Amino acid sequence: MESLKRFPSFLVLIGWVLFLGYKYYNFAFSSDGQLQVEQKKVADLKEEVSKMSTKTKEGAAFLKSMEAKKDSIRAQQKRLTDYQGALPEISDVPNMMKMLLTEARKIEIRVDRIEPARKVQKEYYLEQEFKLDLRGSYQQVILFLYRISQMQRILRIGGFSMKPSTQSLSSRYTTLAASLSISAFQYTQSKEDRLSKDESVIGGPKQ
Repeated sequence: MESLKRFPSFLVLIGWVLFLGYKYYNFAFSSDGQLQVEQKKVADLKEEVSKMSTKTKEGAAFLKSMEAKKDSIRAQQKRLTDYQGALPEISDVPNMMKMLLTEARKIEIRVDRIEPARKVQKEYYLEQEFKLDLRGSYQQVILFLYRISQMQRILRIGGFSMKPSTQSLSSRYTTLAASLSISAFQYTQSKEDRLSKDESVIGGPKQ
């Protein structure tokens, strides 16, 4: 009789254990169980964090690239400003030739030839070359080169050669014949200048 009384309780215990086992299995191993759902949420969050980290790195690299481009633009603007301030904006070949002849006369060196030569167009400026043949003493030639280097205009002395002249100008010194090229520079309108002027024309005068 006592065993019969305990029998229902035993069945209840077995049923309770089975129910707990089912709940645990459903929680831990079922595809739609709570544990699997939470693990998937964690995996999704990790993937999202990884994507955000990648985007953050890409954003930082983009900002760094933009800063480098800004620095490049600033440097280009500075160079353009330097060109505009240092170079004339109009062609002045006759005036340049007159300046060179004036410097030669000041030190009494003879100019046998002076003429404009080739022109070379660069990005922001035009390079105009001049050919000169001079005759004088060694001191006069050197002094002429020095005076050229001290002029306010930006000039570059290119090819240079010097040898004893077949025609002497004075018995007091050996006459030398010097040939040289001098390049002068003229600022030319850049694409940025043209765009700026076009925008000014389109936009009209500011109120």
